[in-house]
Order: sequence, then C-alpha cells, then structure tokens
Amino acid sequence: MGKTHTDFQGFIYRTLVYIGDATPFGQAYFARYFEWQGRARETFLQQFLPSWRAVLESFRIVTVEASVRYKRELLLHEPVAVEVRICQLTKASLLLQFTYRQAETSEVAAVGCQRLVFTDQIGRIVPIPDDVARYAQAYMNLQAL
Repeated sequence: MGKTHTDFQGFIYRTLVYIGDATPFGQAYFARYFEWQGRARETFLQQFLPSWRAVLESFRIVTVEASVRYKRELLLHEPVAVEVRICQLTKASLLLQFTYRQAETSEVAAVGCQRLVFTDQIGRIVPIPDDVARYAQAYMNLQAL
C-alpha cells in the first residue's frame, strides 16, 4: 500500500486563498501558485538549513527552472497546504517538488517544481555547498521513511 499525504514527514507551507488571490469568480489566479511556491521554498530553506544566513553571505541561490501543473482550481477562502520535497540532488543543483493540496480534503490541486543552483557573488554556478548537500540528503532520507 502506498503512502498517503498524511504520511508526509516533511515541510508544509500553509496559506489561504484570499480575496486578492482570486478572480472576480473566486478562482485563485494561476500566478499565485508561483508566489506560494516561492514562499514555501524560502520558508523551507530557512527552517531546514541552520546555516542559512552564512550560506547567503557566500552564495546566491538562483531558480533556473520552475513549473506548475494544475489539477483542480483552488477557490476563494480555501485553505492550501504546499508540501515541499527534495526530488533530486546533484553536484550543482537541487530539484524541489511542490504538491499543492486543498488542506481540508487533501485533494491535489497542482504539482510544481523548481530547480535551484548556487552561484558565487559574480554569478558563476558553483557546486552545492557541503552543508547544504548534507542537510538536503538528510531531508531526502526523512522523506523516504
């Protein structure tokens, strides 16, 4: 039997579809999913990486790819839960997956991803810092439980 969302052991960013997030018909604007993805990513990185501030002093984190596949609409005042997973860790990039759920029913509303790279202060891509790679691997192991 497969895992369910309630088995998810990772980070969840929670929000609500507010009036400013919705069309006059009460549907969440498609661009809001990318905003929620960005907020979920930032909050996740701050919480999962104790050396977050030190990393930002030496490196820049750049999103080189982002997407969202929509499954169902989210509507005005619906609670949203965005699960953050690390799908892939390479020498130079980190692939995050975002599962957007209607928080009360757990129904999947969308699935997105972001590929992140680290650059030096000049903008050249560099290998992922060792402490980031260590924490990413530990998080991936947690997800596998």
